[in-house]
Amino acid sequence: MKGIKALLLIIILMVYTPLYGQNTLLDLRKESFDAPVSLNGKWQFFWSELITTPRFFSKSPVTVEVPHQWSEVTIDHQRLPKKGFASYARTFV
Repeated sequence: MKGIKALLLIIILMVYTPLYGQNTLLDLRKESFDAPVSLNGKWQFFWSELITTPRFFSKSPVTVEVPHQWSEVTIDHQRLPKKGFASYARTFV
C-alpha cells in the first residue's frame, strides 16, 4: 500500500510538471494498478544535477532509455563515469 501511495504522489507531481522534449510521456489513465506498472522507457536525464524545482534546469537534458547504466551514456562526446549523481524526469498523465 505504501508503494502505491508513493507512486500516486509521483504521478500527481509529474502531471503538473510538463517537461520539454519528446517521447517522455507515460500515459497511466487506463491502468488499473492491480499489478506493478513498468516505468521502463524514455526519461529525461540530467547528469550532475539535482533537480529540486522542475521548471528550472541549468543544463539541457539527455533522453535515455531506462533501465540503463549511466556509465554507458555519452554527453558531449564523453562517456559518463560510474560514480556520480543525476536526476531523472518524466511526464505522467
